[in-house]
Order: sequence, then structure tokens, then C-alpha cells
Amino acid sequence: FDTDESPRVWVEADYLLSGTPPSTNSNYVNLVKDASSTILGEPDKEEDFGASDEKEQFRKFCRQEYHSAGEVASLTRRHWGCQTTEKSLRAMIKNIDRRGIREAELRSNLKTSLENSGLSTSTQPPKEAEEGSSSIEKKATDHDKTDEAGDDAFRTNGDETVFAEAKAEVDTSYSSAVDPFLLGDMESAIGRRVRVREVLEPSRVPVVANYTVATVTGWKMQKEEVVVPNAPESSEANVDGETQAQISETETLQQETSIIEVPVWRVTQDSGGEAELGAKEILDSLCRYIKWKNQKTGYVEDDAAFLSYRNSLGRHCGRAADAALSSSPMFLARLMVKREQELYTPLKNRAYDNNWGGKSGARNIWITTMRDYAFELDTVRNGLLTLESAFLELTGEFANFETSDPAQEVPNGKALLENESSRFDIELENIDKQVRGLWNSRQSREVFIEIVRTSTTTGFLALALDLLCRNCWAYVD
Repeated sequence: FDTDESPRVWVEADYLLSGTPPSTNSNYVNLVKDASSTILGEPDKEEDFGASDEKEQFRKFCRQEYHSAGEVASLTRRHWGCQTTEKSLRAMIKNIDRRGIREAELRSNLKTSLENSGLSTSTQPPKEAEEGSSSIEKKATDHDKTDEAGDDAFRTNGDETVFAEAKAEVDTSYSSAVDPFLLGDMESAIGRRVRVREVLEPSRVPVVANYTVATVTGWKMQKEEVVVPNAPESSEANVDGETQAQISETETLQQETSIIEVPVWRVTQDSGGEAELGAKEILDSLCRYIKWKNQKTGYVEDDAAFLSYRNSLGRHCGRAADAALSSSPMFLARLMVKREQELYTPLKNRAYDNNWGGKSGARNIWITTMRDYAFELDTVRNGLLTLESAFLELTGEFANFETSDPAQEVPNGKALLENESSRFDIELENIDKQVRGLWNSRQSREVFIEIVRTSTTTGFLALALDLLCRNCWAYVD
């Protein structure tokens, strides 16, 4: 709260319903409110409780799940209540789990608030509970000292110098994810959003990682042990006649370790949990988040864990190593080359003119492009359109069966798809027994080209390739 004082501790508390006696065990100021104004949502259906002498008592017991008075049968509104007694504060401190990351910090802050409020010196605990409470307070005090020492190590400001030094060390060999232009205006990492890359199983599967969004909340200088090799005594080694292998073994034995201080930043993940990142990792995460947030062209998390998902209801029929990348544009391009090689020979034997596989070299150029350079979806899309044009030429285009005027203008695919009647009448697949070409009409081809041109996923392009191959086999058969 803006006008709050630091020693105050606020928790959610129930309103005192009008017409009910105030609770003597309440540690908050009693705010009276009508029961009808505190109801949230639909009430419970209590008509099926049945008739019995203890019905009202059982009804009140069930309603106490929502409010301590037992007067309402639905969720109730709550208000912020301020702890007013030392007993309530110490009970709260005792119930907080000291092993949690945030709970340990909250426990330390509550103890500090209790000392600053002056409640601990105003009253003395009862004599009969003095022995038990002293042991609890001693344990809490010992743990809080450890927590405070660890919490003070992380600072929420003052990392400008170490962050500038980390940016100065960025070069081309540092990391492919670090872009100096994205970090040019940043003076501090505190409060910045990052996208953390975490390798799930470094020893078993080092190429599968999990990406999470987090916020930088603090930093500290941490001691780290590094290996400092000493210079070998080469002159003495040559006099003694040692071999090069012996000199290398001597260098290994002469290595020493040194303790240095390196900056470490703490990040809090949106999905829960905290992590510590070094200088290289924090720069990678900052640039990675900017590229991911702005959807930069070419940024792909190709080692994300969800790409390695294996459906238990299905099975990848290829190699197990290719299962994670089977839906990528590169593998679709390889499949297009394979299907073209299966269909080229039977289509060539049925064609009079063959410009696709002739002296022009268009077929060889297409195969080379699909095998070696089809890394992006646009390249695969253009390759599929080129393959469709080649198959259309090998099947004789529309000269074998078309009776309408060729000079008549055909509407584009977008207009045909927007027209409800033509959208239902046009057939893309050749299902007739007498197939005389790749497409039934020019309208079918225009619709196919429009679908391929506007597709943004490899799944739709794979369906289009399958449709194209089925029409070709229907023509061959």
C-alpha cells in the first residue's frame, strides 16, 4: 500500500457479517458487512441434505468452508486485515516453511517487522509456554541469520559496471545468440526480461533444451575456482631428454587453481522457480528474449523440447534420429525430391515435349536447390509451385480435354474461394475413371496455387504435395 508503514503485516481476513457476534480470537479489526454483499458466485445446492435433527448443525459445519460464521453457502469476499498482536505474528512465522526460496525471505522479513513494530518488547510470553517458545524462537533466529546472510548477497542495483564489462567482452566467437546491436542501449540487466535456455539432460540428451521467460531480480559477485596453468620449464626438460608427451604430462601436473570473483544474476521464471546465470548466459538470454518477442526473421529455437515430442499413438516410420525434425521444411524438401524421382519416368514416357528434364537443366537446378538450400518455408513453397508447373507440362496441360475457350479469363484462386458456390463445386482431386490431365479445370489449378501460396505451415504444404502426387498417379494409371 502507498501510505503503509513498514512494520505492518497484512493478510486476507473475513468480514464480520452483520447480526453475528464478533470473534474473540480475531487478530484483526472487525469490518462489518451484510452477508448478501459478500457473496461471490452461485451458492451450494443444500436441498438434498435430507431431514434430520442435526440438519442445521451439519449445514453450518459445511458452510464454514467459506466463512468462519457458517452463514453463507458460497464463496465470500475478503479484506486485507492487519496483524495486531505478537502472538499472531509469531504463529505466522512458525507456520512458514523455512526451506522454500520465497518463504525463507518472507520469514526473515516478518521477523524484522516484528522487531521494528515494538510488539516483542511490550508483552512477555506466559511462563508455562516460555520453555517451548524459547526453543522455537532460537531455531527461527538461527535460521533467519542464515537467510539474511544469503539474501544480502543479492543486490537489486549497482550492476552497471560488471554488465558493461560483460558487453565489452562480446565477440563473434562468444555466442551466436548475442547481438551487440541489441545490447547497445542497455546499462543494467536488473528488471529486464530474459528467455532462459536450460538443457534438460546434459549427459543423455545434450541437444534438447527447455526455453522459459523470466525476469532479472538481482545480482552478486560469486567466487569461482579456475585452472591457471604454469609455464613449463622447457630448457631443463630438453637437457634431461624428455619427449613431447612427457612435457605435456608435466604441464598438466603443474596446473594450479585460483579463486576469482565473477558476476552472477538471479532470474525469477514466470512458470515458477529461480535460477542463476553467468555473464555469458545473461547476455544470451537478453538477446534471445528480444528476438523471440519481436518475432525476428530467422530466429528459430531448433533444439526446443517440444520438437522432440513422440506421439505414443503413432510411430515415425523413418530413422529414429530424424523423428524430431521430420516436420521441418528441410525434410519436406527431401520428400519432394523423392516423389519427383518416382513420377518423372512414367510421366516422361507419356509426354511429347519434355522441357523439364531436357537441355535447359531446370530439373537438375530444382533438385540441387531442394536438397542443399531448402531451409526456409518460402523456398519449399516456391519449389512445390515449380514442381506443379513441371508436372502440368508433362501431362499436356489442358489441351487434352478442355472444351471451353482458352482465351476466356479465369478468376484467381482467392475469388473462387470467396465464392460459396464455386468453393463447393470445384474438385481438386481426380476421382473420375477417365483422367486426361493433372487438373479437372483451370479453376482447380488456381485454387490449388492459392492454397499453396497462402500456406504458412509445412503440414499444409505436405498435404498439397500428397494431392499433387495422387493426381499424377491417377493420370499415369
